[in-house]
Amino acid sequence: MTSFNGLAPVGRAFLHHFTSRFWTKAVAALVLVLLADALFLRPQGFIAGSTLGLFAASLLAIVWLMRVPRPGSFDYALGIAALGLCFALFNDPGPLAAILLWSALALLVLRPTFRSPADARDLALKLGIFTLTMSLSPFRDLGLLRLASRRHRAQAIKLAPLILPVTAVLLFGLLFIWANPILEDFATSFDGGSLFAVLTIDRLILWAFTGMIVWSLLRASAIYLPKGADYEAEKVDGRIVRLFSVQSVLIALILCNAIFALQNGLDLTYLWAGETLPNGLTHAQYAHRGAYPLILTALLAGAFVLVALRRGAPSEHDVRIRALIYLWLAQNVFLVASAILRTLNYIEDYSLTFLRLSALIWMGLVAFGFVLIVARILMGKSGRWLINGNALAAVGVLYAMAFADLSGFIASYNVRHAGDVGGRGQTLDMPYLASLGPAALPAFDWFISRMRDAPQAVAAMQYRQTLHDELALKQQDWRSWTWAGQRLLASLPPLPAPRMWQAPQRNVP
Repeated sequence: MTSFNGLAPVGRAFLHHFTSRFWTKAVAALVLVLLADALFLRPQGFIAGSTLGLFAASLLAIVWLMRVPRPGSFDYALGIAALGLCFALFNDPGPLAAILLWSALALLVLRPTFRSPADARDLALKLGIFTLTMSLSPFRDLGLLRLASRRHRAQAIKLAPLILPVTAVLLFGLLFIWANPILEDFATSFDGGSLFAVLTIDRLILWAFTGMIVWSLLRASAIYLPKGADYEAEKVDGRIVRLFSVQSVLIALILCNAIFALQNGLDLTYLWAGETLPNGLTHAQYAHRGAYPLILTALLAGAFVLVALRRGAPSEHDVRIRALIYLWLAQNVFLVASAILRTLNYIEDYSLTFLRLSALIWMGLVAFGFVLIVARILMGKSGRWLINGNALAAVGVLYAMAFADLSGFIASYNVRHAGDVGGRGQTLDMPYLASLGPAALPAFDWFISRMRDAPQAVAAMQYRQTLHDELALKQQDWRSWTWAGQRLLASLPPLPAPRMWQAPQRNVP
């Protein structure tokens, strides 16, 4: 056992020496590009299904092998998260899972540059810079960036001795082909058209995009924050200190609490208690107009609180200001709750969409952020703690959404709350339901089985048949096949027949 433990570092060192070589990474990148070509390209163009999960797992394996992380490091947490996203892409590919996977892989290769894994701002900054500059990685390694700069322009002179031999080879080669029938037959037998038939625009785009992604991960450069960056010890301009003096903050909090009390009082009366609105205003109109502005108001209020109670501020330890801050934060939480209720009422009266569902999730995160602000004040935590807590909550929610069937949930909600089947909402928007894709098939089946109006049932059957054919066609091609699609197709019952609507019989005397 002791000898094995002693050999483990030697094995990692040897593996690192092999995988860190330039040509090893070049071969790995070439393998991944060819794998992408086989998985995503067909004569009709690009197509991707569960093959995206297979490619993601292959990319993760190669990146992990090239990184050779130390046991017990933060790399394992990123690796497990990335592996889960590979499964999400295999089950039902989506852009959210792909973006999160890219973020996890980028953080994995940038891990040695972190000041601390628990520094969300550091991670976000380096991830942003890396994403914006990843397209420059191939040019940097080819030396084109250095050759283009004035400082290294002299290196281009070193290429001058190659001009004469290359020109001579091309010139004499053409002359020999012209003069030698054997060489001429060999040259003319080469089918250049077939080469260009293979090198299509779609293939070149796929190769370039995949190569850029893979190469940037395998050849990630170190990115560091400027020295001296700190959350709590930043110098504040004197004018800002005067602007946020104890007197000004105290007066602002009193006025803001009064304004928020007025808004929350109106919401409590008309939104929560359901009192009749004046001037013929409907509850749907009242709900729709206020949701998004209230969230913006809450965000600005949160920013004001953070500045007013920053460490070292004159107002940080003032008892009156802290009491007004707690009151204002409570009002902001109630304000966000009212915005959520507004959105829920509007969805109940109309329908659920991706935008409205995303707004609800965002409002929930904003409310959680206010809870964290209160916790930060009570527990005396730093700004770094607050940012990390919000970042962890947002990433956790996004990670969970990558595995959720949001299209199926939206479709199911809309058909069950449609006015056609006795729900509170409007008439079912079938074009929007169909735009959700094959995930809406169970919702269409439920709607058709309960629909008594024949024309609408027939229209729903037509949409259902189109989505079913689209799903069946995708599942026939192994490149576009998905595990979720296969399970959905196997679970679909035969198309139910609509129950014909009949006019009520009148008794004729």
